[in-house]
Amino acid sequence: MKNKHMILFMKSLIILVFMIFIVKSSFAVESISIDLGNDLWTGAQSDRYLTNVVGVKVKMKDLPDFLKTFIPDTEADYFLSKISQDMYTPEDISAEIPDPSDRPYAGHLYVELKRVKINKDFHDYTGLQIGIIGPAALADKAQGLVHDWTGSTEANGWEYQLKNELGLMVTKLYGMKTELYRNGDIRISNMTFAEFGLGNVKTYAEVGTSIMAGYNPPQNDSLYDISGHSVKNPWSAYIEAEVRQSYVARDIFIDGNTSWFGDQTNLDRKEYVTTLKGSVVLRYKRVFLKFSQNIITEQFEGQNGDHNFGQITIQYRHNF
Repeated sequence: MKNKHMILFMKSLIILVFMIFIVKSSFAVESISIDLGNDLWTGAQSDRYLTNVVGVKVKMKDLPDFLKTFIPDTEADYFLSKISQDMYTPEDISAEIPDPSDRPYAGHLYVELKRVKINKDFHDYTGLQIGIIGPAALADKAQGLVHDWTGSTEANGWEYQLKNELGLMVTKLYGMKTELYRNGDIRISNMTFAEFGLGNVKTYAEVGTSIMAGYNPPQNDSLYDISGHSVKNPWSAYIEAEVRQSYVARDIFIDGNTSWFGDQTNLDRKEYVTTLKGSVVLRYKRVFLKFSQNIITEQFEGQNGDHNFGQITIQYRHNF
């Protein structure tokens, strides 16, 4: 009973903190985004692996005062905060007992804060993520609800999902922007970056490059924010192409729970993973629409090919 109360408290705290965060910082909000991701949008015939993402992201000029008490360095060009629920399933969701050689069921409900500093063409991102992995993340309830609405196949193995565990991760990204071509509102630019993450959710190091090309794209080329500048022209239309090469030392959604929270899987995680991402972004005045497709190479031995995952982002810019 105490454990259930603690789970409910942790889950409610994550949502409450994010809501307070938005209310307290509403004076400084620049944009609000809704992220909707699903593997079905890229041609998959069934749920598999990272199968669904629902998130809300807020861009702010400054942090509310109650947070500055706990964060010593709040100097930044802006901050990005997000609450998200991510859902993972094996390839065969009809099996009553999941295949132990496939990715386990898992849900992840978390809050994330990124501090962004931009100095000329140099970008510096510092992130902190805290959340819950396991039944308390309510991923099984969310998938069951959606499948009831859509008449999709019921997932039968959620009782075998990862156990409840507090998830923590810190991240750091350094990037260097280079303008490759400019002719009026037509521009092509490149961002080369290195990112590091440390935590029980995921520990990794990666390098990557991103190319942005099109009509009136954001001038600061932010990797995590699509409304990154003030413009007089009401229209934008551009594409993004990104490649990341990662070294993964830990991934809880493949390796399983940390030993003192639950069981580990027997999966042989691949240490080197490549991610390809292509995006199309359209903007009219304050509204942005972005569609992205991600292709992620095999993350464990025996995985049935690469994983395709689509995501739609709708963003509203508060003012220009």
